[in-house]
Amino acid sequence: MSGARVVLGVLVAVLWCLPALGCTSVFVGKGASATGHVMIARNEDYRGGWAKHFRVVPSRPVAKGEKQVFWSGMELGYPEGMTRTYRYFSVPDWPYDPSVDPRDPSQEYTPMDEVGINEKGVAVSATESQEISPEAQKVTPLDGLIDESQIPSIILPRASTAREGVRIFGEAIEAFGSSEAGGFAVADPNEVWYVEFHGRVWAACRIPDDSYTVVPNQKVISNFNPYDGENFMGSPSLLELVKNSGLLPKEECTEEHVRAKGLDLAKAFGVLDWTYNGVRMWWGHRHFSPSKVQEPGRDSYPFLMTPDRKITKLDVMEFLRSDNYPFTGYENPVNGVKGKVRPVAVRRTVESHLVELGGVDGVSGDVGNVLWLSLGNPTGSVYMPFCQGLTRLPNSFTLGTDQPEAHSPYWSFYGASRKAQAHDDANGTDLEGAIKAYWRDYQVELIRSFEAFQAGARKLKGEDLAPLLNHQAAVYSWRIVKAARGLQAELHRAISTKGEFRPVFKPDQVPRPEEVLGYPR
Repeated sequence: MSGARVVLGVLVAVLWCLPALGCTSVFVGKGASATGHVMIARNEDYRGGWAKHFRVVPSRPVAKGEKQVFWSGMELGYPEGMTRTYRYFSVPDWPYDPSVDPRDPSQEYTPMDEVGINEKGVAVSATESQEISPEAQKVTPLDGLIDESQIPSIILPRASTAREGVRIFGEAIEAFGSSEAGGFAVADPNEVWYVEFHGRVWAACRIPDDSYTVVPNQKVISNFNPYDGENFMGSPSLLELVKNSGLLPKEECTEEHVRAKGLDLAKAFGVLDWTYNGVRMWWGHRHFSPSKVQEPGRDSYPFLMTPDRKITKLDVMEFLRSDNYPFTGYENPVNGVKGKVRPVAVRRTVESHLVELGGVDGVSGDVGNVLWLSLGNPTGSVYMPFCQGLTRLPNSFTLGTDQPEAHSPYWSFYGASRKAQAHDDANGTDLEGAIKAYWRDYQVELIRSFEAFQAGARKLKGEDLAPLLNHQAAVYSWRIVKAARGLQAELHRAISTKGEFRPVFKPDQVPRPEEVLGYPR
């Protein structure tokens, strides 16, 4: 997530070039996953008290030659023969007003959609903000029209596969360029692609099925092979650019070397460090591949890794909740705050998500492809499940600003976390720890409940699943948010009365499949 959220006339160029603020990603190939399903996940970092909304963008007709106008002034067409856009859902910032034309000067904010799934089962998680070196900026200036806020809106209405989504984005970058550097994932049930870009340069790597990658705020592609078109895509002149500009030694740009080891684009373009970025890769590899011991203190680590055991949703969620480095020499004095090094989960994380694409082997993508969405910092929240096939969301997901709002799902979670953190900082208590423990227990039971719902929904073959999935989204989110509000009220009472705060999780606080109208008994 970059600082480029507000588009205000002459400030655009300045804001879009601000240094990276945060985000941490994990992308998992289907063979490395415990369920055999692709997973893409990320913490979105910006600032505390900045509500995220959740919306469905419906399909709409597309006229021949029509172009989509973006907030930067970019006008992007649609694939040849496309007559309707694809429906998708996404998670924008609160100030964005979708009813205002992007060309209207009053539309001051870009959506920052950050994550979404479209009706074809294509998912996007964007973006990891990144820096490029001064040397790289000389040959690839950041003077284009694309920034991270536009990426889901470029891909999700247009792409029917992940590979097509990568190509669509690459063509847009070559035509319009970007105003910043970043990395993101495009996935479908068959594969995950990781894409890096800056200026008019882009490169994409297919994550091998048996592998995963952990991405902080620096470039990580170190094995780019332009001779392998099945697993890599990118700017046609990328190898020549690196070779002729001297960004890598000549011997590392020979065909023999590149075919054998790949082109190290992280080394060529990136700004690499340990305390802000390398530490998160090290921690992720330690989390998923503990047998592969890596020395701490390095500014970069292997781009692709294989896990010691198949990775579960809970494994990824727990990694994204890492707000410190306990029992290491890198533990910070305060959880979620950079001291010695930068943690994975920080207090300014505004949402966290995990997309699991299980629409395979005869399972409808409408049921099998799922967004697990955690609003606010994931250490004080829970990942809620939403199916690809939903067409409507509760109105409460349009509520919330940068001020507390009682009925906003975001504030129902973030409000309790903020209050607990403030009390802990001032009094040396561990109220936040009690919240974490409650939601960890809740998460385990919620996953069990939702997987039971999926098993039942899969039986409804050939039926219109939208009413069922809309009601599932409504029932599950209402019950979960109700639990969050109850937790917040309990915390308020404990602080006001100087009493104990020991919330006890009870399984009946978790929604059940039987509560969803239309669920097969």
